[in-house]
Amino acid sequence: MTTPHLASSRKGYGALLLNLLFSTVADGILFIAIPYWIYVKTGSATLTGAAFIAEAAPRLILTALGGALADQFSKRSILFSSTVLRIAVLLGLYLAVASENVMASYVAILAMGALTSLARPVALAAVPSLVQRESLPQANGQLNAVFSLAQVLSPFVGSLMVPFISVEGVVLLALGLLVLALISLRALPELASSTERQSFNVLASLLEGLQQATGSRVALGVLAATLLLWAGHGVLVTVAIPFLDALAIATPDDFGYVVAAVGVGMLLGGAGMRYVSPERLTAAMVLGLVIAGGSLFLAAFAPTKILLLLDFAATGLGTSLAVSAGLALMQLESAHEAHGRTMAALNVVSEGARLLGIVAGPAVLAVVRPPYALGSAGGVMLLGALLGLLFLSREFTKR
Repeated sequence: MTTPHLASSRKGYGALLLNLLFSTVADGILFIAIPYWIYVKTGSATLTGAAFIAEAAPRLILTALGGALADQFSKRSILFSSTVLRIAVLLGLYLAVASENVMASYVAILAMGALTSLARPVALAAVPSLVQRESLPQANGQLNAVFSLAQVLSPFVGSLMVPFISVEGVVLLALGLLVLALISLRALPELASSTERQSFNVLASLLEGLQQATGSRVALGVLAATLLLWAGHGVLVTVAIPFLDALAIATPDDFGYVVAAVGVGMLLGGAGMRYVSPERLTAAMVLGLVIAGGSLFLAAFAPTKILLLLDFAATGLGTSLAVSAGLALMQLESAHEAHGRTMAALNVVSEGARLLGIVAGPAVLAVVRPPYALGSAGGVMLLGALLGLLFLSREFTKR
């Protein structure tokens, strides 16, 4: 029997973690390198921002498709197929960069975002099939630790290696990582659907997932808090560079260090989930939101660069706690045969909120100075903590 602190000892779960690590690092270095390349080639901040939107926009639609597929087909086959297609897209992206075709690079970014959107809910839906029920908090903590490790590695690989091996070299490096991700899937079991295959309807699947995700007070609280958490992160993404540019203690060149600091914090938060029992998940989620929002608010007025990076690290730690605990709560609340649809609904809400925050960021900057814009992102996360307290207050008394 798998013990809670050894959730990754299962071969299949370890293979899933390796797949996510390789593929997420590949996505992350492209997320850094390609917008940088577009900015160098065009000199346009608007066209550079469009690259971020092109990467995020497909998630609103195709995450639902991934959840529907996860509940009706073999999860291993879906992950395998999506990885093969991403390798093909990267070959096209390499040709686009080598020929300096900026428009073709947007097509590749859209395709990569779409395929990542298909794969993410499938991977999340596979977790309850690979670990024991009581191990879900720790398993999700490890999952977020993998995403965080990728976030730590990606800025250094993406931003520091571009001057040395060129953007084309970074694309080839990402291609190699995806090949490793593909190889890791060999150890993953089939994880076929536990229900009979039904007529395929993405909209119906999404609506069913949303019904599962709002079917209880706990699930609704997780959904509401998650929405505000990622809306705050969306604002953070767009205001971070102007914020650093406005500081006397930092410059836009420090953006990679900020991303890495958030990643280190998320890594620590994921590791901390090892000590969170199922009875403490609600407290962990609300506490994580308070830490994330409060630290981001403090970062807006940090007097030194060290304190600034520590505040961003604390924001990452709080985010990891909130996300890991929220995922485990949602998995415990949803029916086993609907994990894919429920995770897809949660991802659609998360990505929609993040995209809304990305769009709202420039509008906020037009009204207030960058430090206050960053503080407003923290305020949105703190509002998420308040909503979590309202919806989950009964769980505190029960647990």
